[in-house]
Amino acid sequence: MKICAIYVASGTYYLNEYRSMNIITGLKINLLYENDNYTTRFDLSVANKVAYNPDDLYESTFIDAMGGIEFTCNDHFIFFQSCDYHDLFPCVTFLLNSLFSLQVIDESIYEDHDNFLGTAVISQLINTNGSMLIIEEVQNHLEISYRNVEQLKNHGRNNFYFEKLIVPRSVWIDAAIIALNEYFMIVNKVLTKFPSENRDSYLRKLAANWDKFSERADL
Repeated sequence: MKICAIYVASGTYYLNEYRSMNIITGLKINLLYENDNYTTRFDLSVANKVAYNPDDLYESTFIDAMGGIEFTCNDHFIFFQSCDYHDLFPCVTFLLNSLFSLQVIDESIYEDHDNFLGTAVISQLINTNGSMLIIEEVQNHLEISYRNVEQLKNHGRNNFYFEKLIVPRSVWIDAAIIALNEYFMIVNKVLTKFPSENRDSYLRKLAANWDKFSERADL
């Protein structure tokens, strides 16, 4: 099984030390594309240079392309990265669910949202071993946790799990929108260059809805 989160030390930053800090600032969310040889970010500055697997570059297959998600702060500190999902799309819906729960988008944009009624949860993402990335709304901020199926059992030096890292609501929203904009920019290129005969595909509808949101929000 593929290694999930990574443990990165940069300068004096370590995950255990960062857990004790109150608020994550400068959050960046990157959706990741993965082929057989490497993993890369959906970064618009390098998107045209990415060597995509030709089999992924079709409207009917791009939605099932492999990939994952990454969180960074302070421009260089990666505190979560995982491609341990069946494909990239659950990471996309994880961000869409969070924006729906925060009432940034509505059912006209994303009608297949999950419901977390009666809980503080706004979105969750489960990888192949059952570990859960979860976002909760607490008062006026959000809290990010990465929970092990064994309830944060001590894993020694390689403990990738964390609880309740605080993120301002507006910071999460801005970062999620940027990541989704980058993803749907690539989706639209795929739809234009490698379209399928199915003009009503789920990916095409979702991309069109996101374009409407972007125009409405003047992004």
